[in-house]
Amino acid sequence: EAAELLKNAVAGRPNWPEAQLELAGALLRIGDAAGAETQLQAILKATPDHPLASARHAAALVALGRFEEAEPALKRALVLIPNDFETAFALAKLYEQTNRSEEAFTQYRAAADLKRENPAPLIAAARLGLALKRALLSGALLDKALERAPRSAEALALYGEVAAQRGDPKAARDYLQRALQGEGALDTAAVRKRLAELK
Repeated sequence: EAAELLKNAVAGRPNWPEAQLELAGALLRIGDAAGAETQLQAILKATPDHPLASARHAAALVALGRFEEAEPALKRALVLIPNDFETAFALAKLYEQTNRSEEAFTQYRAAADLKRENPAPLIAAARLGLALKRALLSGALLDKALERAPRSAEALALYGEVAAQRGDPKAARDYLQRALQGEGALDTAAVRKRLAELK
C-alpha cells in the first residue's frame, strides 16, 4: 500500500528525491529489487554521493544477485553511514550468498547489534547455521531472536528444526506447534508437513 502511494507521489513530482528514496525502500521491502534499483539509479545520477541512496542501491544489487557490483558498493555505503542497519544486513546476506559463512555470521551479529529490537539478522544467521548442520550455534542465535520477538513464527519453526537436529523430536514438535500459533510470515504447509514427518 505504501509503495502504491509513493509511486503516485513520484509520478506527481518526478524530481522529488525524498519520495524516490522512500519508494525505493518500500519496493525493496516488498521484494521488487529491480524497481528499487531503477529509482535509486535516478537519485544517484543526480547526486552520486547520496549516502542513503548509495546504501539502498547496494542492497538492491544484493537482492538482484549482482554480488561483484554490490560488495564494493556496500562497503562504501558503510563508510558513508556506518550504523545503517539495512546496509549491514545486506552485506551479511552477500557474504552468505557468496559462501563466506564465517564472515556472514559475524556480519549478521553486527547487523543485529544495530537494531536490537529486530530479530531478522539473528533468524537469518540461525537458518544459515542449520543449513551447515550447526544446531548449537543456531539454537544460541534463536534464543536471542526469541528474546526480541517471543512469538515469532519463523524463529519458533527454526527452533523446531534445531531440536530435530539435536535428536529431540518431542521438543521439535512442540516448537513447530507453537510456530503455527505464532506471529509473522510462515510457510504453514511446510510446518504441518514437518510435523507429520516427526510423528
